[in-house]
Amino acid sequence: MLRRACPAQHFRLTRSLSRTSMWLARRALRRAMPAASEKEVLLAFIAHWYGQGLAEGVRRYLDRREEGCLTS
Repeated sequence: MLRRACPAQHFRLTRSLSRTSMWLARRALRRAMPAASEKEVLLAFIAHWYGQGLAEGVRRYLDRREEGCLTS
């Protein structure tokens, strides 16, 4: 199916598959972490897909944003 697709179709199908796999991963994390906040699920997702270092950076950013301090 992907081989016969034109470039625009190929892109749409690839993007759709990526979105679906990411949605399924977040749903699995939500089920595995029923007591976790959305923030905790998001950070677990980021750690799994992109690494713990990025997840820690996002956590620090979100914490600063919640405190109302985005400049530091």
